[in-house]
Amino acid sequence: IEAGRVQIIIGVANKPSDYDDEDVARVQLIASELQKILSRQRTEAALRESEAWFRVIFEESGDHAFVLEPQAEGAPLIRDANAAACHQHGYTREELVGQPISLLETPGSTTVNRERGERLGRGQREVFEAMHRRKDGSVFPVEVYAKRLERAGRSPVVLAVERDITLRRQAADEIA
Repeated sequence: IEAGRVQIIIGVANKPSDYDDEDVARVQLIASELQKILSRQRTEAALRESEAWFRVIFEESGDHAFVLEPQAEGAPLIRDANAAACHQHGYTREELVGQPISLLETPGSTTVNRERGERLGRGQREVFEAMHRRKDGSVFPVEVYAKRLERAGRSPVVLAVERDITLRRQAADEIA
């Protein structure tokens, strides 16, 4: 539906001398419905554009980004991972999605614990270091930034953005 056509119909509907009252009411109702449809189409197009823009930002981030779904028991499940996260960990997105985040953790380097979960649940952000494991078994240090995100009418998720800090650790070791 084009805006110009809606305006023509509205213009016709505003000429009552050409139509009887019943015709005018019908045309005005049609014009009103067309305006609603046009408005909804514009809103949907803006939403699609916003979602596409978010996807570009998520994918193009140089940091590893995960969207996690908290579980009542156990580690959160990975609901999405950007290209950098997949590449760094050696997995495809399909291999990661649906897996618990503990798949990437090393023993003794649990990123999920009760205290951290409670703080995230209160809306606090968490910044911490952990060791992650690649698909090939090699490990590397990461700094993690995590924040719980509320979603209207849906269960909350946690956005976890991590950065490989191997070089930072090596530099610190050289200085020490």
